[in-house]
Amino acid sequence: MTLFQPEFGLLFWMLVAFLIVLGILAKYAFPVIIRSMEKRADFIDSGVKYTQEAIERKNKADDDAQALLDETHRKQLELLRESEKIKQQIIAEAKENAASEGRKLLENARKSAEQIKTDAQNDIRNEAAMLSVKIAEKILRKELANTEEQQRLVELYMEEIKKDE
Repeated sequence: MTLFQPEFGLLFWMLVAFLIVLGILAKYAFPVIIRSMEKRADFIDSGVKYTQEAIERKNKADDDAQALLDETHRKQLELLRESEKIKQQIIAEAKENAASEGRKLLENARKSAEQIKTDAQNDIRNEAAMLSVKIAEKILRKELANTEEQQRLVELYMEEIKKDE
């Protein structure tokens, strides 16, 4: 069991060797390790800072995008309202124009019907007058067939003309 029980001298020299190695490491290796750890910490800090800035920029871009989206949505609604208003105006104008045209057509139809009626009445009057003249002519021919009647009629008319003067 002597293997597991080191002597005092061995422990002393092991301690001296450890302190020498520790001194060399402290003088040469630890500063390099500490500097690299500090650089790594600075790199991590700058990464965290960059990440925070990126998050802030992303949040700002998200806010800007949302604001633009809201603005475009508002403009879209405004355009829809305006187009609806224009549509209603066009429909109202079309109705008014149609009504106006309808009234004009109706008035023209009335005038045309009145003109046709007047023309028909004039034609009937003219036809009636022509028929009356023809009938009167036939009656006069029949009555004036004898000369005595003609003579009497001429004298009668002459007397009426003299009275009128």
